[in-house]
Amino acid sequence: MKVKKVFEKFKSKEYRDAYVGAHVRRWIAHQIRALREAPERNWKQGELAERMGRPQSVVSRLEDPSYGKMTVQTLLATAAAFDVALIIKFVDYKTFLGEAEDLSSSRMEAHSFDNAIYGQQIITASMEELNIFERGFTHVYTHIISEEPHESRLQLSRTLNEKTFDQIGLNPTRSVANESVARH
Repeated sequence: MKVKKVFEKFKSKEYRDAYVGAHVRRWIAHQIRALREAPERNWKQGELAERMGRPQSVVSRLEDPSYGKMTVQTLLATAAAFDVALIIKFVDYKTFLGEAEDLSSSRMEAHSFDNAIYGQQIITASMEELNIFERGFTHVYTHIISEEPHESRLQLSRTLNEKTFDQIGLNPTRSVANESVARH
């Protein structure tokens, strides 16, 4: 019976618009707070503000579901402070309603770049080792392959031919992690 009631309300464009607006404001506010208070960060509002290059009052407003006047630029600065990506997309109401009500902390998680790779394991590779990007090759796909956490390796598979890689002196299947360990 409840689903039928909700469906009836959603027939009104005014109701749909208000519902989506309230949900988006609520989601953003709750997610920013959840990310800030997550165990991997455990930041105060002031620390997030400092990382964003904004006053603490901006963070306070962003965490207020009734505020709703955030800009894409502010959201990008927030994402950068958390070292996460930001996705903004338009969806149909079926998709929206399927995702709208779950405000659980697991749905709000977004780990920083370093912590997103194999949980807490941080895999690093210097830009010198991955300078293929600086050489202008844009059709390179990066895959992280790990048999054991300490033996992780970075394998570059590519759409370019091997001859091109040989010309620039890059072996695309070398183990970056193992080479790094061997040097130290």
